[in-house]
Formats: sequence, C-alpha cells, structure tokens
Amino acid sequence: MFLPKPMLRPAYALHVPFALHAGAQTIKIDDGVPGYSLSYALPEDLCWMNRLSVATPTTITSVEIMFGDVPTGRPVTLCVWRDLGGFGDPNQALLLTSVQAQGKNGGQQTFARYDVPPAVLNGQFFVGAVLSTNANFDPATMDPNTPNQGRAWFATGYGPCTFDPTFPGAYVVNNVAALGIAGVLMVRAHGSTGPTP
Repeated sequence: MFLPKPMLRPAYALHVPFALHAGAQTIKIDDGVPGYSLSYALPEDLCWMNRLSVATPTTITSVEIMFGDVPTGRPVTLCVWRDLGGFGDPNQALLLTSVQAQGKNGGQQTFARYDVPPAVLNGQFFVGAVLSTNANFDPATMDPNTPNQGRAWFATGYGPCTFDPTFPGAYVVNNVAALGIAGVLMVRAHGSTGPTP
C-alpha cells in the first residue's frame, strides 16, 4: 500500500553546490520543488523512475535524486534504462548502466548526485532507483506541480532484495497516476555535453 506523505519545508535550508563539467547538461522534468514523498507499507523492494529524453546522442555520466525520509547509508542502486520499444513504456526497458551506492541527504530536500559508468543515449530513456523499503520511511520524493504525462513510474519486487533492475517489466511497472497521485519524481540525469533541455 502506497502512502503519500507531505514534506515539511524548513524555514531555511543549506544548499551545498557541486561542480559539474563546464559543458554538462541536466536532463530533468521536475521543477525542483518537492511536495511529498511515497512510502510503501510492506518490507519490499521499491523501484521508481522518470522517463526523460534527449534530442541528440548524449553521454549520461551521473544521476541526481532527492530522497524522502531515507536513513543515511541505506543501500540503493541508481539506474539508467534504455527504452527498447521506443514507446515510453518502462515495461520494455533494458538496464544500460547502474551503480550501487548509499542513500544520502535523506529528508533534506536537496539532491544527491551519483556518478554512473558513462552510457550513450538518444531519444527517450528512464532514470531511477531501487531500494528496499518499509513503512518506516518514504524514499521517493515527488514534484506535485509538473504534469505526469506518462513520465513517472514505479514497481515493486517480491520481497526485500528481490528486484533485479535488468528488466523492470518482469515486475510490472505502473505509472504513479494509477495511485491517484499527481506529479513526477525528483530524479534527474546529467549528460557530459550540450544544453539543458
């Protein structure tokens, strides 16, 4: 069972900038303003992702994600998937590159950046995360103001540490709109060159 939880905005926030390559681009659909985050009531693997796109071949070098209330150090896998079917449906996605890491900046309403092995993409693709969760925390932060338009998705495994991100469609990926929740997820990709679309 999914439960959206409102995020409390602090009176102030410390933002520590990080340097990207001078020619880098940020591929995103969110507006940068979090509204709530999703929790899952069962001890389960949760995968969440956005559908993004680039107009020309682009080398993806890192993933940026805003975690909800996730314990620091919680194991997480950051992923980039190719849209094999070309229809914007992650049930036809294939893992292109990923990195296993630890959650950071949980609940701070700031993005955490993770380098991934470089991968070249063109057109539509998916970027997201896989993490074992339970009702005690809510990992997937959402921007409620940006229209979904079939771009924000989730899937669950068959228990903790059971979700294999190679083929997300093996677990049936659903759009978050099916939960009656508006918006897109706070997850982005960085390309090595080109303007921010």
